[in-house]
Order: sequence, then structure tokens, then C-alpha cells
Amino acid sequence: MRRAFCVILVLLVLCACNAHSTISEEIKLQSNHLDITLVGANGDLARKYLWKGLFDLYRTYGQGGEKLSGWTFNLYGAGTKDAIHGTEQLKSTLTAIAFCDPDDNFCAETKNKFLKEIPYVQLKENADYERYCGELSNNRSSSLYCQKGHSCDYQRVFYLSVPPFTYEKISGYIHRHCRSQLTNQLKVVFEKPFGHDEESAKLLANITSSNLQESEIYRIDHYLGKQTIQQIIPFRKANSEIEQILNNHHVERIEVVMKESIGVKGRTKFYDKYGVLSDVMQNHLSEILYLLTMDMPVYDKNLSLSEQLKENKIKLLQQIQTLKNEEVIVGQYKSYQDEVQQDFGIGDKTTNTPTFAGVLLKISSPRWQGVPVAMVAGKMMDERVGYARIVFKETSFVVSDDECSTKQELVFYIGHGNIATPAILVSRNLPHDKSFVPDGWKLETSYDQFSFKSSKLKCYSVYVPNAIRDAYSFLIEQVFLGKQEHFLTTPTLLDSWRIWNSVVNSADDKRLCIYPGGDQNKNSLDFGIQSHGLKFQSCWTQASAESVVQSVWLGQPLIMGSKNEIFATLVDDIIKVAQLTIADGKAFHLALSGGSSPMPLFRHLSQMQNVMPWGKTHIWQVDERCTKDSGLSNFENLSQLLLDHVPSLKYKNIHPMPIETSIDSLCKNDTVMLYEKKLKSLLGDDLRFDYVVLGLGTDGHTASLFPNHPVLSENVRMVAVVENAPVEKTPRRVTLTYRSLNMAKNIAVLATGSSKCPILERLKSSQCSALQSAQFPVCGVVPSGKLTWYRTDSCELLPN
Repeated sequence: MRRAFCVILVLLVLCACNAHSTISEEIKLQSNHLDITLVGANGDLARKYLWKGLFDLYRTYGQGGEKLSGWTFNLYGAGTKDAIHGTEQLKSTLTAIAFCDPDDNFCAETKNKFLKEIPYVQLKENADYERYCGELSNNRSSSLYCQKGHSCDYQRVFYLSVPPFTYEKISGYIHRHCRSQLTNQLKVVFEKPFGHDEESAKLLANITSSNLQESEIYRIDHYLGKQTIQQIIPFRKANSEIEQILNNHHVERIEVVMKESIGVKGRTKFYDKYGVLSDVMQNHLSEILYLLTMDMPVYDKNLSLSEQLKENKIKLLQQIQTLKNEEVIVGQYKSYQDEVQQDFGIGDKTTNTPTFAGVLLKISSPRWQGVPVAMVAGKMMDERVGYARIVFKETSFVVSDDECSTKQELVFYIGHGNIATPAILVSRNLPHDKSFVPDGWKLETSYDQFSFKSSKLKCYSVYVPNAIRDAYSFLIEQVFLGKQEHFLTTPTLLDSWRIWNSVVNSADDKRLCIYPGGDQNKNSLDFGIQSHGLKFQSCWTQASAESVVQSVWLGQPLIMGSKNEIFATLVDDIIKVAQLTIADGKAFHLALSGGSSPMPLFRHLSQMQNVMPWGKTHIWQVDERCTKDSGLSNFENLSQLLLDHVPSLKYKNIHPMPIETSIDSLCKNDTVMLYEKKLKSLLGDDLRFDYVVLGLGTDGHTASLFPNHPVLSENVRMVAVVENAPVEKTPRRVTLTYRSLNMAKNIAVLATGSSKCPILERLKSSQCSALQSAQFPVCGVVPSGKLTWYRTDSCELLPN
């Protein structure tokens, strides 16, 4: 009896202990809580990626998830609309998302639970955040397991899928109202763009840093969540043989490429502010390059992996040279201008925003000195593909006929294109650990029918992921886990902008290659890598010939197209004439008009450092305003846009019209006569300019020759003072006369923009003969050489 009693007692004790253990385990599993608020819950990015990523996090770590993580989740969709309309829209947004495969019943059950737990909240003003975050704290503090004094890990995550101009206001609201004694982890996620140049990036960084600590800031670059990009550091770490030859002794070049086959129609209001350099190259492609070329972390018990990666990245950024203009080439697909005009609703709007760029980066470190890094990105390309490629130097002489015997390269293939899946390609004859397979990946052998850049995949060890995972799903998980090495820190962000800032700010002034788009591009965007920079191999000639209309206008040759197209064509002609003139043993004399019409030409010419013979070119002014205000000076504009950017142009060959600084002696006749004297001494016996560029005014004037002005009848002097010109701010001017203009060998007349349409119509009606020169002074320009009209196609005027 006693023995039985003891057995029963022991069993009761064991049961009690087990029960206590179960209760303790339950408390342990229920000791953590996560509140996620998606601000911008009904936006395009949220619909396409973010809700799916949050669902993946929920089904993995949340209630009933795949991992017994001990976390409970509350998710909230937030926006600026009121509760009724916002709730309706959120329901519509979530209903349209395909969260699960049709045959995955477990996923479907989880989805139903997930959708039931997402309320909508209006977060628009300061009071909204104060009320909302107060309710979060009250809800949290009433939780059973926290009330009973158990240890609580509590995260508040705000994912801001909103425009950057709202970051200051929202981060301030969060800072003031959404911190809590129970919140030991506040995290705020920011979407790019993080500025459009260095100055705006610094301003944005200062704003966020004034409200949040660096450990609370998660700047997402979704390319860092791409499956292939995640594997760069692990692959380098696991393959010591390859890591040892990642240096300038063995590497020929590095390529980072992202080509997209679609354009940006419907998105140009955003895209036109940034362009390809700011949109993808300064961030996505640069981040890939940093992972490829930064030093690998070494064991250090005092530093975490995240801290080491951050330090090594900063070290690399300081070694990458600031980009120069000649190291960047840009292009724009032909229909982009039309798309901009449609999206903005402005029929004559023009833009120099590049949709394609090639970039040459240089790293000044013992490891990478002398290895060219070529980056390429663009819209409306011949295919959609992305990859990072390290090409090794060929050191073998091929005796046998084996197509795989010499090619040595390592490719991190992001996706799409011919292979269509994320992949890592390693040349089979490249020394590497063939037993290594990345975690969650497999060695693929069924791709023999595909190729990469004309090389059969049978020449590579090909690794592909077992399952495809979206980048946002991965990065949202990393936010939850607090792994900041997958996000952009403030120091690395600003260091990166230091590299790119100058070329991003000057991109609009660079000469664009106009390419047709898609399969028609062929080799139009091919470029050569030279020691000093990059150069298109054929784009300019092809773009000029194929994209402009060549016809006749008022009895003279006409070049018609978009603003970029006609200026590209004009620059080609100027360069051709200059080269022929100098080949004849003569100097080239170029006269440039003032006003706004030729300004884009100045920018285009400033980029022609290597093809325009500046050392033997003389620059003259067609006209000048007699003013002490430098902002109104034609020569000041010419200097800022062209002369200051051409160091090979000799100072003695620059000939500004003599405008004195004293108001009493502005444009005196005897001073102006000195300009004519200089003209006669340098132009030669025939007194002919090789090339003159004129603009067309809305009243028909050209140079500073105005309708019905006495100067129009000047037929002796080459330069004259214009008194009482019909221009309020600068009625006194200096101009070349008909005598000097009409002796020119080549004249281009620019008529750009819709504001010139009425005068063009009047010129067409009058037939614009010299008899109409008093009414329309441009009609008096009848050179002994060639006159060509350059006209934008914004006016519905047919050539004649």
C-alpha cells in the first residue's frame, strides 16, 4: 500500500512538474511581440511586393508560423485617407494579391488569418500619430504575459513606403510619439531614392538622423535582397582559391550590368528627376560592386560580421575615385521625349535626362589599381538581364580545339535573360572548390542548351537556388532579425554620393546618344574603354542620320527633330567643318550668337573634348548686350556653359566683344571698332567666318538685328552698335552686321521650341526673301556659303 502510494505521489509530482514546464514554455513562447505599420499601404510598391513580404514574415514567425519563434504579430495598414475610404481601398488591395499557390491549403489558412488581422489606420497629421502610438502602448501594456512581469521583447516597425519629401515630417512624428518604455526596438524602414545628388542626400540623412538613431534606420536597396547578391560574400568566403586571385594580377576587368527591355512611359514625372545614374547606378549597381571588391572580413572577436562589413565597405568607398565627365557616356531612347510630353501634358517640353549610361570606375588600391570597372544600365534595351561579371586574364595558349579551355570568369547572374533564373556561374577551368554548394542552392546540370554571352553553360559550374524568393521578402525578414549589414548606413550612403555627385549633376549637360530602343539598338550603344574614359564607337553618326528629318525650308536645307537630335546633328557638322578647315592648314573660326537658343549647343560642344580641334579654334561673339549685369551677359553664359569646360581652347583664341565696365563707356563706337580690326586681322583676306550659329527671335530678329532698325542698312562696317533696341533691360547692344554674316562659309539658324511656331508660320507665308529683311531681319541673312535651318518638330509646319 505504501509503495503504491509513493508511486502515485511520484506520478503526481511528475505531472505537476510537466504541467509547470508546459506553462513556463508557453509563457516563454509568448514573450515577444511585433507591431508592424505599413505607411503607404495602398501604394504601388505595397501592392506588388510589400504585403507579400509581410505575409511571408507572418507565416514564418507569426502566430501558427513555421518557426516556433515566440513572437506575436499585429499588422496595420496606414495611409492619409479617412478610415472609411482607406479601409475599403486596403481591402481591395489585399484581395487582389496572390499570396499563395492555388494548391497550398496550409498557406491559404494562414492567409485568411493574416488578412483578418490587418486593420486600417489614418496617419496624416501629428495628432494621428500621437493617438495611434498611444493606443499601441495601451494594447501592449495590457498583454497578459507582460502584466505578469515576464521579460518582453517588443519591436515597433514603421515601413515608410511614401515619397522622400514626407520623411522629415513622419520621422519627427514617430520620434515624438511612438517611443515607449516597453519598446526596446524601434525600427523605421525607408525606401529609395535617398536623394538625387550629394546635397539632397546629406539633407535627407540629417533629417532622419535628427529624429532617429542609426541603429533604428533601415534604408532598403532591394537589390541587396536579390538571391544572387546575397551569395557574393558567402561564396567569396567559401572559395579561398578564387578569393586569392581577385586582384589586379589576375583580373582583366569587372562588369556590372542591368538592362531593362521596357521604358518608363507613365512614370516619367518621377524618372525625369533622377535618370538612370541616380535611379539604379549610384545605388543598385554600386552596392553590387562594393560586395565584389571590398576586402573580406577576418575573424575579430571585438567586431561583429555586420560591423566588419561596414568598416571594409567604407574603406573601399574611400579608394574609389570620384567619377569624371569623360568616364561617363549617356543616351536616351528615341520615344522618351514624346512620353515626357504626354505624361507632363506639355507639348514642347524637352529633357536631357539619360535613360542609358555607361560608366568607367577606377579603384585606387593596391588590390584593384588598373582594373577597369564598367557599369552599364539602361531602359529600352535589347533584353532584360542583370549580372556582375569578373573576367580573368587569359594566360594559356590553346593547343586543343576546346571551346571551354581558356575562358575564365565568375558571374553572379541576377536573373531574366537567356538563363531566366538567379545563378552563379564559375568557369570550370577556374580554380574553385567544386564541392561547395551555397546553402539553399544546388548544382544544376540541365542548362547545356543555354548560353551566357556566347559561351555555352556546359563550360561553367552552374549554381541555382532551390526555390525563388522575392528580394523584399528577404529584406523584411532581415529588418525583423535586426541584421543591418543588408541595409545602407548613413556613412556609406554619403561616401557613395561623393563618387557619383559631379557626373549626376552634369548629366543633363552631356551630349546624349539617341538610340531607337529594343532590338533596333543593334550596336548603336557599343563603346570603347580607353585609359582616360569611355567613347561611343558609332552612336553619334547613326543617331544623327537615322533620327532627324532632312528636308528643305524656305529654299534652304532643313534639319528637323527633337532638341537633342538637332543639336547632336549640328555638333557633328561643326566638328566636320572644323576638321576639314584645319586639315587645310587653316585655323577654324566659329561665331556664336547669344540668347537662350544656342545654350544647349554650348553644353553639347563642351563634351567634345577629344574630337573637336579646340587648340586651333577661334571663338567669336555674334552679339553682346551692353550691361554691367553679368547675369545678362552673353559672354558670361558662353563662358559658364562652354569655355570654362574646354581647357585645350587657347585663351588668346577667345574673342569677347569689348564691353567696358564703366557705365559711361559701355559699347563706345571707337571701342567696338577694335573688334572689327581684330576680325580683319585674323579672318584672312576673304574676311569669312568658317561657321556662324544664329538664333531666331519671336519677332523675326537674329543676332541683335531687330525689325526696322537703322543698323539693318549698315553695309560697310562688320560690327555695329545697336541703339534703342526693343528690349527693356538691354536696349544698347553690339552686333555683327549683314556684311560680316553674309560672307560666312556656313550658317546655322536655330528655331527651337513652340514659342517660335507663330514666327515660323509668318516666315513661311512671306517666303522670307531679302526684301522682307526690314520686317523679318532673319530674312536678310543670305550668305555666300551654306545656310541650314535647325528646327524642332514641336510646330506642325510642313517643310516646303
